[in-house]
Amino acid sequence: MEHLTRKISGAACAAIALLAPGQAAAQSIAWWYEALTPEQQRLLDDTLVGGFNASHEGVTLELDYRGNAIENQQRLALMSGGGPDIINSNGPATAMAMARAGQLLPLDSYAAELGWNDRLIEMFLSLGKVDGVLYSIPKNYEAMGLFYNADIFAEKGWEAPKTIVEMEALADAMLEDGMTPFVAGNAGFRAANEQFFTVALNQLAGPEAVREALAGERDWTDPVFVDAMTTFKAWYDKGYYGQNYFSTSTIDAFAGMVTGETGMAPQGTWAFSWVADYFDPAGANAAFTSIPVAEGVPYPLFPIGVGSALSINTNSANPEAASQVIDYIFSGDFYGAIVPQWQGEWNVPLADLSAVELQGEVTPLYEEATTLIADAIDDGNYGYTTWTFWPPKSEQYIINGVEELWLDRATPEQFLSGLQNEFAAEFTAGAVPPLP
Repeated sequence: MEHLTRKISGAACAAIALLAPGQAAAQSIAWWYEALTPEQQRLLDDTLVGGFNASHEGVTLELDYRGNAIENQQRLALMSGGGPDIINSNGPATAMAMARAGQLLPLDSYAAELGWNDRLIEMFLSLGKVDGVLYSIPKNYEAMGLFYNADIFAEKGWEAPKTIVEMEALADAMLEDGMTPFVAGNAGFRAANEQFFTVALNQLAGPEAVREALAGERDWTDPVFVDAMTTFKAWYDKGYYGQNYFSTSTIDAFAGMVTGETGMAPQGTWAFSWVADYFDPAGANAAFTSIPVAEGVPYPLFPIGVGSALSINTNSANPEAASQVIDYIFSGDFYGAIVPQWQGEWNVPLADLSAVELQGEVTPLYEEATTLIADAIDDGNYGYTTWTFWPPKSEQYIINGVEELWLDRATPEQFLSGLQNEFAAEFTAGAVPPLP
C-alpha cells in the first residue's frame, strides 16, 4: 500500500491556530457515545478524554455514555436544533441523510487545513462525501474475515477452506462432530442478520456484480444474486447457523469456538476484541483468514465497511474546537495509545503507520490480519458491507428479509424482488452512499 507521510505535530499546531483569542478557556466539546462496558469506558476516559485534554489547553472533551438508545436520542436532538458537538453516526448512509437535512457542517476546510486529505486513506475519506462535499470521516474501518480455533483445526487435521466447496465439506464434517459450523446468532442484536447476508452476497456473487448493482447497472433480481441467496438459504436449512440462532448472541457463539461448540466465525475485525476476551484467558490460539469464495471470485476477498463516522453538528458553538477532537482521533499519538489496548475497534484509516509508535504490544494475529486485509484492498480484492454501501431503507429491508428468507416466508426471488423495489426508489432519490 502506498504510504503518505505527514508530521502530526504540524497538524496539531494548525488546529490550535484556528482558535480565536480569548475563546479557548471556555470551550467544551460534547460527544455522545454508545453503550460500552465499564472497562471500555475507563479506557476511553483515560486514553481519549485524558489524552486530548492534556494536549489541548483551553479545550475540554466530554464523553457522555448514552447506551443503546443513543441513535434515537441524537436524531431527536438534531431535529430540534440541539445535540452534541461531535456527531457519531453509523456510517456514510446515515451521515448522508443528516447532511442533506442540514444537520452537519462541511468539513472540507478542516480537511485541507489540518492535513486530513494527506493523512487518511483516500478511499475511506471519499465515503464521507455528499455531492462532492465532505461531511463525515470514518472513525474506523472494518473487514469481514474468517476466525477459527487453530488448535482444534490442528487436532482434527482440518485446513482453513479457501473455496465454497471446501467450506461446505468442512461444515458438514463439523455437523457430524456435533459442532455448529458457523458462529452466528442475533439475540439482542437483530442487525447481525445483515452481516451474514453481506458475507453470502459478496463471497458467492462476487464484488464486481455487487458493485454493478450498487451503481444501478444490474438488478438485484439478477440470476447471480438468486443463486447466491439460494445457497444462503440452503446453509441455514442444513444447520450451518445453528439450531438456536434467534436465541443465541453472536458473542456467545464466538466464545463457543474455544471449547469446540462452534467451528468457524465469519465475522468482522471488531471480533479481535473477543479473541482477547475468550481465547487468550483460555490459552487457546485463534487464527484469521479470508472467508472462502465461489468459483471465479477473487481470493482473498474481504468485504469492507465503516463502523461509525465522525461529523460536526451544524449547531455546535465551537466547531473549530470540535475539529481538534477529530484531528486528535486521527493522530499517531492516539492511534499508538489505543490500538494495543483495543484491537479491532479503533482501526483508524491512517494512510501511513510507519512513524506511529505503539504504546504496548499488538498480537501477531492482529498484525498479520491487518497486513493481509491492507494488501487485499490494495489489490482491489474487497467487497461491500450492507451497513456502509446500502441506503437506509434497503439496509433495514435486508435485516428483516433475511428472516423471511430463512423461515420460508419468501423465496429467494421474492426476497430479491422486494430488495430491488426498495433499492431502486432510494437510488432514484440519490440516497445510495458513494462507492470507493
